[in-house]
Amino acid sequence: MQKPQSIVGVAMLVVVVAVMSGCGGGSNQTVGLAPDTTAEVRSASSPTATVLPVNAQRYLGDMDLDGHASVGDAIKILRIVVGLADNDPCADANQSGGTDVGDAILVLRCVVGLQNWPLGVCGEGGDFTLEQAMGLAMATSPSAGSQANLDALEAWEDENNIPSDADELQDQLNQWVNAVLTDPNDAAAQLGLSMVILATAGDEGATYLGYNIFEELDLQSATSMAFSDDLNPKNLIADAMTTANLRGTPRIRGGTSPVRPMSDAGPPSVGDLEDWREAIRTHLLPAIENVEQRMAAIADNAVPTTLLLSYTDGETVTAYAADFHCIAAGLQFMRCGLLMVSAINPDYGSYNWDLELADRDANSDGILTVAEYAPPAPFGDIDGTSWTQAGACLRDGVSRLQQAIQQRQVADPNELVMRALEGADPAEWNTYLTDAGGVLGGQVNVTVEYANWQDDQWVDQDTAQVPFNLRELWDNPPGSFRDLAPQLTEDPQDSGAFTVEWDDIPDKTLSGVFPDPNQIKDLMDADYDRYVFSYGSFEIGDWLDYGEGEGYAVNAQSCYWPDTGEYTAGFFVSDPAERLISATVSGPGTSGSLPLGQDPWEPDRWHGQAFFGSVPPPAPNEYTFTLVDTEGTTTKRATIEDYFSQAAVNMQPNNETISAANLVFTWDQCPSAVEYWVELYEGGFPGDRIWEVYGYSMPNIPYSGELLQPGVYGWLAGMRNANHNYSLTEGEFTVGP
Repeated sequence: MQKPQSIVGVAMLVVVVAVMSGCGGGSNQTVGLAPDTTAEVRSASSPTATVLPVNAQRYLGDMDLDGHASVGDAIKILRIVVGLADNDPCADANQSGGTDVGDAILVLRCVVGLQNWPLGVCGEGGDFTLEQAMGLAMATSPSAGSQANLDALEAWEDENNIPSDADELQDQLNQWVNAVLTDPNDAAAQLGLSMVILATAGDEGATYLGYNIFEELDLQSATSMAFSDDLNPKNLIADAMTTANLRGTPRIRGGTSPVRPMSDAGPPSVGDLEDWREAIRTHLLPAIENVEQRMAAIADNAVPTTLLLSYTDGETVTAYAADFHCIAAGLQFMRCGLLMVSAINPDYGSYNWDLELADRDANSDGILTVAEYAPPAPFGDIDGTSWTQAGACLRDGVSRLQQAIQQRQVADPNELVMRALEGADPAEWNTYLTDAGGVLGGQVNVTVEYANWQDDQWVDQDTAQVPFNLRELWDNPPGSFRDLAPQLTEDPQDSGAFTVEWDDIPDKTLSGVFPDPNQIKDLMDADYDRYVFSYGSFEIGDWLDYGEGEGYAVNAQSCYWPDTGEYTAGFFVSDPAERLISATVSGPGTSGSLPLGQDPWEPDRWHGQAFFGSVPPPAPNEYTFTLVDTEGTTTKRATIEDYFSQAAVNMQPNNETISAANLVFTWDQCPSAVEYWVELYEGGFPGDRIWEVYGYSMPNIPYSGELLQPGVYGWLAGMRNANHNYSLTEGEFTVGP
């Protein structure tokens, strides 16, 4: 079974931190997915009603906002006394003017009945904390949102009302905490609280990430995300399977601010990766879980036909239990991806990412052990608890999304779920989710379609039925994905290329996914060009297709030019051995077959460009690369997943005369950008490119080239999203004498 050297590169990618927006809905109906997994991820106990003053102010000493005195309240006060928590005006239970041990003792006297409770109302109550907000009661008997809360939700539709600094965010937190304290069953109050919980958690995580991933999250409009290709369970499954096959690490799809592990500036430091992992575990995951449970509580306890939200934002928008199921489903998909990312240890030590495989053969024996070609432990070690929980989240998300479809209010076209379906056949989605639940629930027989690519067409096509238990990959993961890595043997017919022998695969069941690995052995020994796994209407993917040609790598990227409103597509081929004779690409916008040219300055790169105009073909777009060398023809495929249609705003310097000293290129941060860069041209754009720099995480890039002479200069502000698609916005300035 041939496997080219690129297997190792992808096997050792650094963990990506990124985020995706969720979607919501709800219902009480049980869906027949085998087995039922709702208990794995849903709260085991129902929330209790909160007893509070009628004006929603707080009681003195009530630190957890449950309306009662408890030992937990006293402990929280003591944490303030010893400096482990920030002060809170309500902690001054005895009104002595400060927080001390006496306050904790007074609360404990209330607990044992030696002091009457409540002790009094603590004025305005001060600012609420995220911990207190997350501890608020959830809905037990959901009711329609009050008009005041609906108006406040509608205000979030205007980006000018989204909190822009810490004070505004705190004000929003206080507002929505009070709304839930007043009525925890108000669906609009719970939704508003959920949005501000995510925004606040994102703000706290920004210390590690460098940005707030939830700064503009709008759960009302997020329902469509659960139905998108971006959050499709198939993609989360593909991430898990490619990781298990040592072809990549999980990434979070969609969202606003993902972080790429490898860029033109090189891989991020181990410290950065560990910071991102800490942000996920400490800040993001607890908040997402809390909000998912809030949405699920509404979905599970509401009468399916009760109208819970209704507001107008240019057009009427409504939400029922089904819509909260959909929001909860999207949040579960989000949690699944984040849990998988955070489960894998990213510490790659001093590993050199630039070495080729052949250079890693320390003893030159033609055999690469895992210790020779992979980063050392603890890289790739797996937190089994987080990884297993990811599988439970995925199963529950599928179940909830199916409930959202089954309990949608067909007669109401304004419902969020109905709008999110965008005319798609609900019956087809229901069947698709039933099959997804089946393949995620336990052992089934899947269909494997296999074929070879010859003379621009698939030949030798056939199918096989293979026992398959995908759930085992999550329920019984290895201690490290390095444990699944085989040793590699150099191909005697092709120096520098390496193969994998069946006997060198340490776990031929792939952690239990293939109960009968011999069937897979027969298929892989035949060395077909394509393997696609499916179960009913649910396609699981072609992650066993290791066909990478003769070490070639291809890429297709879209580009948006805001100054002209035009879109282009760039096509790239990496030819590290410089063996290519010709390269062409075909697909949307290429007018049949587009020849690619060899870069005169970098002969190991071939590239070309297609022009789409102002209306590009709908994404995703798949492209076929035909690569010809002395050994024959190789075909490879790449996909443009989306278009990054954001322009750089407030570019500086622009249309002004400046001094060449201390030049810094800046523009507004874009929530969906993961990388920023600058290209500088002498004489304006297009002119002679004299300087470029890539790999920045913020649009604040100091000039580091030679001193600029007086004259006109053009520059491009580049931004890239998680799918490597980008925009280039033009700017121009003059350097004065």
